[in-house]
Amino acid sequence: MKRIVFLLAVLPLLFAGCSKDDEDDGNPLKGTKWVSEQILNNGEPGTETITFGDQDVTIEARTNDGLIGNTVHGTYTYNPPTIVILFSFNGQSVSLHMTLDGNKIKYENDGKTYIYNKQ
Repeated sequence: MKRIVFLLAVLPLLFAGCSKDDEDDGNPLKGTKWVSEQILNNGEPGTETITFGDQDVTIEARTNDGLIGNTVHGTYTYNPPTIVILFSFNGQSVSLHMTLDGNKIKYENDGKTYIYNKQ
């Protein structure tokens, strides 16, 4: 009788395990970092890094010698495959429209294409 009671008590626990899918909120960007090699606005070679949080985003430009050129903070929305980043820079609202494609984010501006690789 004790075995039956034990099995009845333990059996539900076998089906109540946790999985990574339980924590997945459908946002593949959350907690990721993306880097693009670029010529920065000051004409120097460097990198631009995009770091995604839950709904916030940070974009940081660094020269190759490690000096920070710019850092902006904003918000983003993701409607696959489109990412829209919103932030304020020099008193103006800026909206960036990007495309997620696997481990790459593509951004086109003024006839140039920038590719950010997932780190």
